[in-house]
Amino acid sequence: MKLRAPDLFVVSLALVLLAATSLMSRTSAEWLALGLIILAGIPHGSFDLRAAERLWGSSAPRRVSVIVAYIVIGVSMSALCLLWPSVGLSIFLIISAVHFAEGERLSSSSFSATILGVGAILLPISYHLPEARQYLGFFASGEALTAIEPFLRASGVVLSVLVALTIGYDYRVRPDSEVLQKLVCLVAWIILPPLSGFCVWFIGRHSRQHLQRSKHYLSGPILSKGVPIDFIVLSILAIALIAPLSFWFDLNDIHQLFAASIVLIAGLTLPHMIVTHISDRS
Repeated sequence: MKLRAPDLFVVSLALVLLAATSLMSRTSAEWLALGLIILAGIPHGSFDLRAAERLWGSSAPRRVSVIVAYIVIGVSMSALCLLWPSVGLSIFLIISAVHFAEGERLSSSSFSATILGVGAILLPISYHLPEARQYLGFFASGEALTAIEPFLRASGVVLSVLVALTIGYDYRVRPDSEVLQKLVCLVAWIILPPLSGFCVWFIGRHSRQHLQRSKHYLSGPILSKGVPIDFIVLSILAIALIAPLSFWFDLNDIHQLFAASIVLIAGLTLPHMIVTHISDRS
C-alpha cells in the first residue's frame, strides 16, 4: 500500500494525540484536540460564500440575501442549542451525521459513507462514556445518559464491526478508497479519549475532504494564488464568535468550552451543510 500525503497526515495526527495521551495526560490530549477542532476545523466552511455566489449569483442584493439567510439560520440553530439543549443537540447530531456521510462519499460507497458518518459521532461517545458524560452534561442529564448507556455500548460495538466490514468491502471494490486513513480513524475512536479520536477524523479527513469538494464547485483552483483574504477573514470571525458564549460558559473549563464549541459549531454547520448539499448537486 503506497502512502500518500493525506495518509501520512491522518497517521501523524493520530500519533501526536496518542503521544500526548501517553506522555502527558488524557486531559492534555483533549485540550490539544479541542484546540485543533476550534482553530483548524471551524474555518473549513469559510468558502461557503464563494460557493453561494456561484449558486445564486454575486450581485449585491443576492449577496446580502445570502449573508442574511446564513446568519439567521446559524443564530437560530445556536439559540436552539442554548434554550433547549437536548433538542438542539439531537438535531445537530442528525445534521452532522448526514453532512459527514456526504463528505465520506468521495471515497466510499453510500452505505459505507453513512456508517462512517454515524461512527464519527457515536463511537467516540460509546467507547468513552465516563468522559463523554462530562462533555455532554450541558445538553443531557446524567440520568438520561445513564438510561441509554446500555444502548450506546451495544450500538458502539455493532457499529465498529460494521465500520471495519465496510472498510474491507470498499477496499476490495476500490483499492484507492483511503483504507489506511479509515482504519486509523476507527482505532482512534476506540482507544483515544473522545475529543482526540473525533479530532483525528474531523481534521484529518472531513475538513480536508471539504477542501477537495470545494475544488469541484468553485471556479478555478481555490488556493492557486495563496489563501484568499475572505477565507482568512471569515475564519477569524467564525472562531471569534465563541467569545460571546463566555456569558453562558466558563471557557477555562474544557467541558464547558466543549459545550460552547458545540453551540457555535451547530450554528455554523446547518447553513454550511445547506450550501454544501446544494453545491454538490448543482
